[in-house]
This record gives sequence, C-alpha cells and structure tokens, in this order.
Amino acid sequence: MLLLLLFASLMAGFGLWMLCWPQRFAAAVQRFSERSWFHRFEVGSRLVLALLFTGLAYEQPEHWLLALVLWLATGFLLWLGPAKHRQMASRIAVWGLAFRWLGSLALLVAAALIHYALNAML
Repeated sequence: MLLLLLFASLMAGFGLWMLCWPQRFAAAVQRFSERSWFHRFEVGSRLVLALLFTGLAYEQPEHWLLALVLWLATGFLLWLGPAKHRQMASRIAVWGLAFRWLGSLALLVAAALIHYALNAML
C-alpha cells in the first residue's frame, strides 16, 4: 500500500503542477520531449512500474488495475516508436491551458487512490 500511496502522491503533485501552472507544464513537456533519451525513459519507467505493480498484485490484488494500465501504456509507446512519440509530445505541449482540466482529473484520481490506500492500511 505504501507504493500505491507514493504513486498517488506523485500523481497529485503532477496534477497540481498542471492545474496551477499549465503553461509551465506544457513548456516542460516540450523541453523533455527534445531529450535524446526521452522515449527510452518513458518506456523504461512505465515498464519498471508495470513489473513492480504486477509483482505486488499477487499479494495485493488491487494493484492489477494499475499494472494493466501501465502495461497498456508501455505497449502503446513501444508501438508508437520514438519519432511518433516525440511528435505526440510536441502536439500535446501546444494544449497549454487544457492542462488545467487534465490536472483536475489527475487530482481526482490521485485523491481516490490515496483514500483507498489509506483505508486499506488501517
């Protein structure tokens, strides 16, 4: 449950960033997508988390949903490839103020995960 709590806290942090400073978040997405290791990092980080949540799902079945989402995201990024992934990130960075809505959604999901994790720990 602590891993789920950490994951949800990070999601809440990114959600707050998107909600409060959407233009800065969009600029950060653009800068990050220009790095040479961008695609490898995105795929690798999701793969590691997918493996971790899959391993934990045998002890705590509620982690299956997060593992499934991460496996799907990893597969999608692998299918997309580095060039199209970079293009997609650049297009998303143009959204700017739309990140406020995504930040609100991220905060709602993070709050639900934090609530679930804290109740499961008690």
